[in-house]
Amino acid sequence: MVWLIAGKWQDDQACRYNWIMPFEIVHDDITRLKTDAIVNATNPWQEVGSGVSRAIYEAAGYEQLAEACRPYGKLHYGDAFATPGFRLPVKYIIHTAAPRFAGGLDGEYELLKACYLNSLRLAMRLKCESVAFPLLGSGGQGYPEQVAFRLASDVIQNFLLENDLEIKLVIYDRSTTRPPVETEAHIQNLMTRFQRNDAIWQKDASDSFAQADSEYKVLPMASPRKMAKPDTREALEERLQMMQTSFSPALLRLIDQKGLSDAQVYKKANLTRQHFSKIRSNPAYVPSKMTVLALAVALELSVEQTQNLLSRAGYTLSKSIKADLIVEYFLQRKYYDIYRINEALFFYDQPLLGARVS
Repeated sequence: MVWLIAGKWQDDQACRYNWIMPFEIVHDDITRLKTDAIVNATNPWQEVGSGVSRAIYEAAGYEQLAEACRPYGKLHYGDAFATPGFRLPVKYIIHTAAPRFAGGLDGEYELLKACYLNSLRLAMRLKCESVAFPLLGSGGQGYPEQVAFRLASDVIQNFLLENDLEIKLVIYDRSTTRPPVETEAHIQNLMTRFQRNDAIWQKDASDSFAQADSEYKVLPMASPRKMAKPDTREALEERLQMMQTSFSPALLRLIDQKGLSDAQVYKKANLTRQHFSKIRSNPAYVPSKMTVLALAVALELSVEQTQNLLSRAGYTLSKSIKADLIVEYFLQRKYYDIYRINEALFFYDQPLLGARVS
């Protein structure tokens, strides 16, 4: 059962926040997020415990939020209803009754899934374009955090296959998204190896620079007559013609070669339709490096093909950048699940694929 608050809020146009990623894992304070709605986990009796729920009440204004919730009385697990955001920077607070964990034998997983689905459907009916969830069930309800996260991630991913909504999942402990033991060990070995090589390179470079300084001599300035002539106009035009195809045309050609639709690509890349439309319609537009990598994953490119696509946007995969090492690890193994890759990036405190960060 899902309730809507009657009144003018329902007809207001939601503000756009120009997010690039439909699904983003964040390490943040949910009461400070500027989304159309945030979700508050409650219980059937609407008791305000400690943790996230109390923080939401206090940030919104305890008395006025409690008064707005009172008419809804006792809830069933999975129910969702909405109140105004009051002092929070959101239009709505969506409240949902999350069940307690009892070992998974009493249908708790289905009830927790209903909390997400009813909250998401309510957000759509309220014409929200963005919503932020805490990790439902992982606090006082007692769900193991990694179990609660996997359920949340799967429900959100499936919902986004059929709906356009921008969703943030707020995680307070990065270990919640820890990759499988074997994957973590491989990534850690990669990082250790390249950190060691980087340290050796820096020492060699430092020694070389020191030697060069000791042998440094002031050389006479070159005579103007011996200086190279600047390129003629014809030579410059010839060089420009030799340039690679720019990013957008190269990307669109790859999509055609793969026989994919735009929707298949931007959904698999975890990009919004609006952002992909900008890439398609503006040949001069250059997205962030993490967006290019997201598209490479969506197109299931090899490491070499990914390097080629990156070069057309002015980027490269680097052995000295942790995020690049992680992405390259998954590309080498032909593992193209962008959500799992982003979970690993989040665990290592790196920018996610599709993010604005270059």
